[in-house]
Formats: sequence, structure tokens, C-alpha cells
Amino acid sequence: MPKIWCWHPGQNAPNDPVNEENYRCCCGCCTATCGFKAFVGFILASASIGWIGFILGLLTGPSNSVGQIISLLLLCVYGYFGYCAIKTKRPYFIQVFLIILAVHCGFGLFSSACFFIYILSALAGDSYEARQNIAQYFKHRSASESDFLLGLLVVLMIISVINIWQICLVKSYYNYLRDLQLEIEEHEGPQSKRDLEKNENYLINPPPY
Repeated sequence: MPKIWCWHPGQNAPNDPVNEENYRCCCGCCTATCGFKAFVGFILASASIGWIGFILGLLTGPSNSVGQIISLLLLCVYGYFGYCAIKTKRPYFIQVFLIILAVHCGFGLFSSACFFIYILSALAGDSYEARQNIAQYFKHRSASESDFLLGLLVVLMIISVINIWQICLVKSYYNYLRDLQLEIEEHEGPQSKRDLEKNENYLINPPPY
């Protein structure tokens, strides 16, 4: 039997019929289904381009193959669960996808924030080694330290906005699949199952004429 839930929300189905149009992308310009399909398509396209670049890189010379392979495999797993969520509409796949996305976004924000704090502390602190590394970095670049910090802060803000957009989009699509499955389970309650079994028994053992 296919797995339906990674965890059951433990709530009742919505009172109104589940309508796909009511679950929107975080910007509201399209449905969550349309936005999620575009998001998964982008992931799969990025994975395909990444594998092509990796193969071409192997043909032209040595590369950091291990780290690149791990990144591409994770991207493929990411896309696989998203594709399965779209095709099967089972909450299990979107729940796993949501977990992966939360970990990925959390790690990205955490590492970016740590890097920004490291740069800031190196510029303002007493660590000779850190200051030498920063000085060596700016030696070959025309940007000043203040411009670099401002640019880094802007990039960090952009990454945060993108991550929030991704989480809101996936969460909206998850809400749609969750409510849809709860509605199905409500319609397939004990009485519905008894009626189904009765119909099956009637077809297998029809009454005598």
C-alpha cells in the first residue's frame, strides 16, 4: 500500500470543498500548483545543466568531482520528491520536500550569516590572521571594505527573501495536498468503506434470480 503521510496533521477536512484556485502562490499571481511546478521544473533543469557541466568538466580536465557529485545528487533527490508530489498528489512527498527545503534554507541562511559576522568581526576585531586574510582579499579588488560589507548584506537579504518565498510557496502547495487528502479520507470514512465492500460483494456473489 502506498505511503500517504509522512506525518498525519490530526485535523478535520475543511468545511468547504477543496478548490485548487484557493491555494495561491505567496505573491498571489498564480496558483500554488502552478508555482510549485515551475519551481520543481527549475530544480530539474538546474540538475540537468549541472550534470552536463560536470561531464564536460571531466572531459576537459580534473575538477572537484566529489563535492559536485554530492551537490548534484542532492539536487536530483530534491527534484524527485517534488516531481512525485505533483504526479501522485500524496502529502508524503510534499512533506519530505518541505523538510528538505527547511533544512536547506536554514543551512544557507546560517552559513551566510556566519560568513557576514566573520567578515565584520575580522574588520573590527584584533585577530591578525583574519585581518590579513581580508586585506589579501581586497588587495586584488577595487571595492572598499564598506562597499563589500554593504554588498554582502544586500546579498544576504536577497537570499533571505528567496528562501522565504520558497518556503511560503511549498507550504501553500502542501496545504492544498493536505486538505485534498483529508477530504478524500472523510469521503472514504467507515460508512463509505462499508458501501464499497457491499458493492464488491454484490459483484462477486450476485443474488440468485
